[in-house]
Amino acid sequence: MVEKIAYLLLPYVPIAYLGVAFLIARYATRRLSVRWGAEKAGKARTIGIVLFLLMVTIPIGNIILGQAYLYTRCYIDGGLHLYQHVELPAAYFDEYGKPKGKTKYGANGEVFDCFGDRCFQFRTTYTVLAVFPPDSSVIKDVLMYEDAATGELLAESIYYKQKTWASLGGYSAICPEITSSGSISELFKPEQK
Repeated sequence: MVEKIAYLLLPYVPIAYLGVAFLIARYATRRLSVRWGAEKAGKARTIGIVLFLLMVTIPIGNIILGQAYLYTRCYIDGGLHLYQHVELPAAYFDEYGKPKGKTKYGANGEVFDCFGDRCFQFRTTYTVLAVFPPDSSVIKDVLMYEDAATGELLAESIYYKQKTWASLGGYSAICPEITSSGSISELFKPEQK
């Protein structure tokens, strides 16, 4: 219930924050004008404007810097990378052309997709690349598919994610889009006869 209320109020948080920042800057401007007198009222107003701009850019600036970094890294190497296609017998494909193997688990929690006697290991790495204080971070998530017998890397899918205060425990940006980057199942092709 609390999460639902927080989710509904989330769009109003920046507006409320701007209002609070404006009120604090205005209060500081008035206090300085009273203290310094009329001859330095322009200087007090300038200090109030600078204070307001600082209060606005510090919490929001990290999100902007984080997204710029996220999309730059995503443009460089994000998405699905197929290094080698694997040919499997037609019996291992469903009517839609998707591979259908059996998932097995190793002793140390490894995940394998097996097609008969041939198995492929699925591994993930999760790396925090950059942290933009106070609370924005960019994460690189790599999903790797390897031949279990040889250890050869066959395909990898690289995603960049940004976590911020506004994401409520999720991610505020993911690049590339999950739907646009392709699927690991493209790695497998039916054997040509």
